[in-house]
Amino acid sequence: MYWMGISLALVIWVRPTLIKRKKVAIPDATEAKTVTEILPGETGKVIYEGCFWRARCADRVSKIEPNEKVYVLHRDGNTLIVTSENRGNKL
Repeated sequence: MYWMGISLALVIWVRPTLIKRKKVAIPDATEAKTVTEILPGETGKVIYEGCFWRARCADRVSKIEPNEKVYVLHRDGNTLIVTSENRGNKL
């Protein structure tokens, strides 16, 4: 009984360290379209790959208008960091 208990505990403790988890990465400069206005320092909504996502502008000074094409730079949790198409050409 002791051997079974210790074996089970070790399997539960060691197994997660052996499993490799895939990191989800967003390819550089993929396109999305804004649904709502994204104000400076606040979040808005975008359509990215057919789904609605929360989004924040990478430039925390300017705003992005609705129905504007944007580029997704990276993801921060469940929020996409985007830049406007007009500003994306300057990067």
